[in-house]
Amino acid sequence: MSEPAYSATRPALLGLDAIHLTLAVTLAAAAVFLIWPELDLWATGLLYQGGNDFLLRNTAFHRFTDDFIRPGINIIVGLGILAFLANLISRGRLFRFSPRKGMYVAFTFILGPLALVNGILKEFSGRARPKQTTIFGGDKDFTGAFIPADQCAHNCSFVSGDVAFAFATIALALLAGPKHRPYWISASLVFGVAVGFSRMAKGAHFLSDALFAGLFCILIALVLHRVMIVNGWPRAKTM
Repeated sequence: MSEPAYSATRPALLGLDAIHLTLAVTLAAAAVFLIWPELDLWATGLLYQGGNDFLLRNTAFHRFTDDFIRPGINIIVGLGILAFLANLISRGRLFRFSPRKGMYVAFTFILGPLALVNGILKEFSGRARPKQTTIFGGDKDFTGAFIPADQCAHNCSFVSGDVAFAFATIALALLAGPKHRPYWISASLVFGVAVGFSRMAKGAHFLSDALFAGLFCILIALVLHRVMIVNGWPRAKTM
């Protein structure tokens, strides 16, 4: 099954397409946080309530998201995987969603939130969460983004897994038709920002944790869209 020769990854801005623009923003942001790691402390300080408390920590909203929203997302992801496999077996006839598009969305979530974020960065960064640092009432040392640390052994602060999953939904938005694609992309970005703010306001993540989780997953989604949807790789008559 052939795919339409459109690209949501090539809007021109200052002569750059979306992939190069996102890469440039990522590199620039990395340089900023490496030079001024205090930006994380400043942003977290805006949400800090004293002691070991934060704006949304231990609130009804906090309990609701942890007890219902986060488990609900896991269920939705599981159902999505089952739907993808069923649609793949039926060669796109079950949901009228081509196997190639299903593979694109699956690879975006596998390579971004699952492999890069949860499989590598969160396991090996060693960065303590804001609520764990001495500056905000904990007993761990603060370390800047991209700086290897030994303050966490598992499921560390850099980067945010929840934010990564939220921003990875841009893969679905990129598959929308040209007329509605900008609205879905905007909705995905707003969703990611909202999740990022929520995690920061609970003392669970620094600004850089949320920012780079989003940028990494957006970049992966854009590159895979260019390769798999626009350029049609891998080429197969059945896709």
